[in-house]
Amino acid sequence: MAVFREVDPERAGPEALGILVPPGRCTLVIVRPRALDCDLIPVDPHGKMAGPTFWEVGRREAAALARKLHQALEDNASGGHGRVEAVASPSGDGYRVLAAVGPFTLIACDRRPGQPYRPRELAGVTEAQREAERIAAVLCPGPAGGHELYFNTRHFAR
Repeated sequence: MAVFREVDPERAGPEALGILVPPGRCTLVIVRPRALDCDLIPVDPHGKMAGPTFWEVGRREAAALARKLHQALEDNASGGHGRVEAVASPSGDGYRVLAAVGPFTLIACDRRPGQPYRPRELAGVTEAQREAERIAAVLCPGPAGGHELYFNTRHFAR
């Protein structure tokens, strides 16, 4: 039984989990837990820079990546071995939250409309661990099923 129930984006409720693909030839895949004030962005598994870099892909690849991410979320919520944890930021001045979902690593970012994504920096480990727990509850809501999940590849009003 699927843990997530796919719904139309316009009908998704405030607790829904979204997978968004913004317009553009080169784009990101965004995991949006509506109940939280952050988005989760996949980290490029081939990144060569120090610290995580966002995984930018072509439009076609983004649609396929979104579907693979959906399957990884299902597998994780159905008893997979995902995890969400607080980690020290590369600067050493705070903490970030990373989620491992199947083969994907997602990083929590501030959601600021009109602004580029930046990893969320939290001052203390306790605050970062609480954020990790909130994110884990959305990404792995339990096997009861029926949790709303929507795909948004065209509209970004919500």
